[in-house]
Amino acid sequence: MANISKLPPEILLQIFVRYCETETQRNFIDNVANVCRHWKELCTEASLWNIFDGTLPFETLLDFSCRGYLRHTEILIFSKLTKSPKVKDVKLIYQNMPEVKTVNLSNIMKTEFYKMKIPFTFVSELVVYCPKLQEIILNDANPLHDFVPSRLMFKGFFTLRGSDLISVDFSNSSGYSFLELFNIIGSTCPNLEQLKAYNLR
Repeated sequence: MANISKLPPEILLQIFVRYCETETQRNFIDNVANVCRHWKELCTEASLWNIFDGTLPFETLLDFSCRGYLRHTEILIFSKLTKSPKVKDVKLIYQNMPEVKTVNLSNIMKTEFYKMKIPFTFVSELVVYCPKLQEIILNDANPLHDFVPSRLMFKGFFTLRGSDLISVDFSNSSGYSFLELFNIIGSTCPNLEQLKAYNLR
């Protein structure tokens, strides 16, 4: 029986793909990338990172994006924050992920930093970068955490990029400006196919 470490790279990559279907990317990096130097290099092959699942630290997200590992990523689930990120770091992440179609900010909204200008930064920079963006999710699995979506936060974004969006999810948010927000969406998102707005308060 052949030693798995001696398998051709293309076979190992297929094995890694299967592994990632059932395990988090944090487990993938912790358990697989540390086997040997060769595996560590293969684990950062861009073809493995069609999805960034948000289980790795924000610093790893920044590092991987700057190194080009995430250049093919289409679904970006932001990592949880342990400290307030710099605006330039958010820009670098988006700038190095040109294929992103879906951005999920739920983990950002779970932190104490959401009360600062952080959500505005994560949304406003989408106007400049991520030209293929089609879906934005704000607070999908965190109903106990209040997030108030500001009309001003999204007005410029929807005005410039709304025609590209096919899905928006405001579920589990609270606030008083939903009517204004939805009016903006209605007038700027002609191709929208799905608007999720469950559990609004």
